[in-house]
Amino acid sequence: MTRAEFIEKHYESLRECQQQGITTNDVRNYEIYQAVKKLRSAGHKMDYCVLTVASRYGCSETTVWRVMQQMVVTLNF
Repeated sequence: MTRAEFIEKHYESLRECQQQGITTNDVRNYEIYQAVKKLRSAGHKMDYCVLTVASRYGCSETTVWRVMQQMVVTLNF
């Protein structure tokens, strides 16, 4: 599949993402968000979750905190 074919197949979804300000970086950020949520649901404190996920994904703790804030922003449909 070419890039053009992929865009054609998913055009409406990609267009909506673009209008909502969702970028391709948000896909990776979603993985970070899910990893933190998983650790939280296991009963770990937030600081531990952030430190662990930052280490696992090779990013700073500040980045993890920023991702957590961005993922709970309400979108306007």
